[in-house]
Amino acid sequence: MAVLHDMTELQRLETIRRDFVTNASHDLQTPISVIRGMVEILLEDPGMLPEKRRHFLERVASQSLRLSAIVRDLLVLSRAESEVAGLERETLDLCEIVGGEVQALAPACEAQDRQLRQLLPEEPLQVTGDAKALREAVSNLLDNVLRYTPAEGRIDVELKREGDQAVIQVADTGIGIESLDQERIFERLYRVDKARSRELAGTGLGLSIVRNTVLAHGGEATVSSTPGAGSTFRVSLPVSPDRVISRRIPPS
Repeated sequence: MAVLHDMTELQRLETIRRDFVTNASHDLQTPISVIRGMVEILLEDPGMLPEKRRHFLERVASQSLRLSAIVRDLLVLSRAESEVAGLERETLDLCEIVGGEVQALAPACEAQDRQLRQLLPEEPLQVTGDAKALREAVSNLLDNVLRYTPAEGRIDVELKREGDQAVIQVADTGIGIESLDQERIFERLYRVDKARSRELAGTGLGLSIVRNTVLAHGGEATVSSTPGAGSTFRVSLPVSPDRVISRRIPPS
């Protein structure tokens, strides 16, 4: 008698775990090392000129903010992965959530010379879920798209209903993603171009937060992309049964 076990999925999960530990260690160690080095320099030179001292303190502040952002996103991701039952469940208007996050992104797009267009339905599009978690997911998705869209590029945000699904579709004219990377970009701290990603100051957790939050709400997050021609991210969430929305969610 022979017993065969397919280890492909276990090997894939082990690879993801190993990559996450490696990337997390590197991303946490870098700002810690910079902060430690700057503090040691300041302690060893009490007579340092004020201008130079300020420069070092600004670097310490910058790296501490980066460290804080990584830890914050790890906590958000942990909540999305492990506390599905703890999410608040209420009827929300997805138009208000998406519209609010697009409005919040508009100044950054204008400052970085990107075109931002939105197409939202005129009627409320109701979903059941956690308003804070969904805002964070939409915000992370839009922020990721903005980071990888070059100057004079365009970002199109569309919200629509397809059957019993509410669909958020975000298309950009950015750098695009190779087919082998299109599934892995939703993994924790996975970066297609590690050097470029760190230059853009992202934590590498945004898309993982998006997917895990969407999965916790019974939805799906996918991407289709052509390298050099941009990407289209698609998030689908179950539509709530038709009824009056329990409360209005103010824009972020």
